[in-house]
Amino acid sequence: MNNPYAEALVWIQRNPGTGSSSSLAKAVLSLYNSLCGYSIAECIGNLDRGLTILVLRMVSDYATNGETQALRDVGEVLSNKLYPRLWEMGIAMHDARQNCQERWRADELKAEREALDAAEAALFTDNAKLIPASKAKELLEQGDIQYAYVHTHGDWRSTKLSREKVVAAIEAMSGTELSSNCPESSKMLAVCIEQRIYYVCTDYDAREAYLDTIRPSHNEPPRYPMFSLNK
Repeated sequence: MNNPYAEALVWIQRNPGTGSSSSLAKAVLSLYNSLCGYSIAECIGNLDRGLTILVLRMVSDYATNGETQALRDVGEVLSNKLYPRLWEMGIAMHDARQNCQERWRADELKAEREALDAAEAALFTDNAKLIPASKAKELLEQGDIQYAYVHTHGDWRSTKLSREKVVAAIEAMSGTELSSNCPESSKMLAVCIEQRIYYVCTDYDAREAYLDTIRPSHNEPPRYPMFSLNK
């Protein structure tokens, strides 16, 4: 028989109420509708070698041919007649997993948003990090358009700002600073425009030259031996 789904149905009908028949049914139902929340791994856990091969044949057929009429026919019999409760439980499992994942994602986004809010609230408050306006303007990329990033609706988005607007924002502040808040780069110039924080790309050479002037010197005084071998 070249129809693995029909083979599975025959086996299920001949062995009702067994763990193997319900596992086979789970495998068919999971292929029949992706909303059925059984994974293939949990479907073959208690199957013998022959039935495991049968499940793998079904998976291979599905990967090659997609949802065929043969699969739909067997899936309808299982979901409507033989295993309606198993079908309902599979749908419930799918919904529960999806809801859980959405809740986790919402919690992650909330934590990220709170962390960013705290980091942005701390901007421009440490005098040791502030860059004078005259120097900050020198760090901007050449050209009239400045490329920047802004956090919008839980995501980072690139944008373009006029050089005039960025310069005006820098001049309106007592100082700005290089920030690592934006994941796109650890060394962007943070500026506040219309009460929103933008992270503006900088000129690499100008930025590195500036950083070299403020990095602590690693020159160490010469070391002398604590004692001399030549007495």
